[in-house]
Amino acid sequence: IGTGGLVRNLNLTNVDIQADPNLGTDPGVGFQSIGALAAYNAGAVYNVTASGTIHGGNVSGVSAGGLVGWNGFIGGSTVYGGTIQHSSAAVAVTLGDGVGCSGTSCNDSRSNLAGGLVGVNPGTITGSSASGAIAVGSNSQAGGLAGTNQVPSGAIVYPQPMIDASFATGPVSSNSVNVQLGGLVGSNAPGALITSSYATGNVTAT
Repeated sequence: IGTGGLVRNLNLTNVDIQADPNLGTDPGVGFQSIGALAAYNAGAVYNVTASGTIHGGNVSGVSAGGLVGWNGFIGGSTVYGGTIQHSSAAVAVTLGDGVGCSGTSCNDSRSNLAGGLVGVNPGTITGSSASGAIAVGSNSQAGGLAGTNQVPSGAIVYPQPMIDASFATGPVSSNSVNVQLGGLVGSNAPGALITSSYATGNVTAT
């Protein structure tokens, strides 16, 4: 969904989405974003619901959200934040192992990011919710609503990520190492805001 784009009053039911294993796993390739509605949203989403499942398989470098993979888009050094309002997802998101840093270098890392509503939120989410179960492998960040609430590193022009008046009820789990898990978000970066929001789902790491 591009800047200026608008999707509203839409119901998606019983989606079944798989990550593409053919993008490759060599350094610098294989990254992909997936969601029931869109991979990227740099526009506006109003009153949209989704249900179903998303599977990452053994693919690394995946950003997956029950509704949108990225609530924003990167254009050069500029990040365009998307807006999601009064929307919800009941989508189970399951991702495998990401690839962590090697020694002192993170150039080849490909973490997996999973959220019940969005995988990555550099934009604004208000009055929205997620109830799907989230499960990830190693080298991953996962949250009941958003995998991470932040702007990507290296951006020069960017919005302030915000989650307001939103909630998550689904469980978040991993049985692997090097993970960041949260009932609402897996990671909340400095400067990113969360207000009047909550989570009730169980968070387990074994």
